[in-house]
Amino acid sequence: MGKFNLNQLLSNASLNDNMAQAGQTGREPKKANKSKQPGSGIIPISVYDLIPSEDNFYSMRQIDELKTAIELAGGVKQNLNVTPLPNGKYKVLAGHRRRLASLALVEEGKREYEFIPCSIESSEEDAALQKIREELLIILTNSQREKTDWDKVEEVRRLRSVLERYKEKAKLPGRVREIIADTLNTSSTQVGRMDAISSNLSPEFKEELKQSNVNISTAYELSGLPEEKQQQAYQEYKDKGSLSIQAVKDIKAQKEGKEKQPRQQPQAQDQPQPQQPTPKEQAPKREEQHPEAVPIPQNPKPLKIYVCSPYGGKEENYLKAVEYCKHVAAQGHIPFASHVMLHGILNDNGERDKGITAGFEMVKLSDEIWTFGETITPGMAAEIDLAQRLGKLVYKKFIEED
Repeated sequence: MGKFNLNQLLSNASLNDNMAQAGQTGREPKKANKSKQPGSGIIPISVYDLIPSEDNFYSMRQIDELKTAIELAGGVKQNLNVTPLPNGKYKVLAGHRRRLASLALVEEGKREYEFIPCSIESSEEDAALQKIREELLIILTNSQREKTDWDKVEEVRRLRSVLERYKEKAKLPGRVREIIADTLNTSSTQVGRMDAISSNLSPEFKEELKQSNVNISTAYELSGLPEEKQQQAYQEYKDKGSLSIQAVKDIKAQKEGKEKQPRQQPQAQDQPQPQQPTPKEQAPKREEQHPEAVPIPQNPKPLKIYVCSPYGGKEENYLKAVEYCKHVAAQGHIPFASHVMLHGILNDNGERDKGITAGFEMVKLSDEIWTFGETITPGMAAEIDLAQRLGKLVYKKFIEED
């Protein structure tokens, strides 16, 4: 049996009709009225008549860049999805950033951007089903956008809530977790990680994740700690200003009664002393694979390594990236880093989109992605996501800094 497609719940007929066709309501399905089908007509609507949905949870970033793109294109070219409200206005289900960027342009005196093309979605007679439809549309129409780690966690939580409510009214063909994974183009394992973060992560760390101060791998490790240990970790985070995933694992080991191996006791003189490792045999610096990555192969051929690390136009981050590239080169590989190679060429404030595009192209050319730094920024997350979709290996690297 093929994968279940949530778009099936929204296409052709209403949710009520879908359930009627499945024999789960007491009424006959209505014949489709083509003139009222979603997407059957696109009309211009004033930005002042568009109301953002209270259910939209996706981050509203890079509005200035979107304003520039709209101006260059001569207006919004991708229609918004809206549903009528009783007061004559329309609730936005898809296109919140486009609405906000257009509104900003109009308020700057550029009235030519006031009217935006909109597709009017059909409505349900049942209020509960209407809310399910609207929440599904918000998630499905945002499935391909760039997302923060918090967006991804919240997306899973919201979609699970929608499906559980739908399941009370109609049968779903399969387990909810698998449907979520198929819909969001991820694995069931990753869905389980998001569920753990939603259910078990402390409110303080959820806020840090929302602000992109803590990455999703660290958040997942934290979610496995009891509340008192999370509070201990949070105090350490506040004191130091950062929290590594290794520090969380150390706290978890303490909780499980695991201690670090004790130092070797002095041996009697008549016992043979263990041979000391030569410099070449010294243990390598710590490294950790991203979830679901495979072991690093021993490959004598130099690899093209994309260095993925924070930048944000900061000189200190550029200097760190240079050191990361030196680290890659010292391993016998060829480093790529957009913020190193384009430093002094592109302006991060005005030409950030060009830098992002260049980074994506370098990811495509590379053999592996090595990420550095304690924080996964939104830009890094997008590069990691692209790499994983291309089937490239992604590794988290740790370098001891002075």
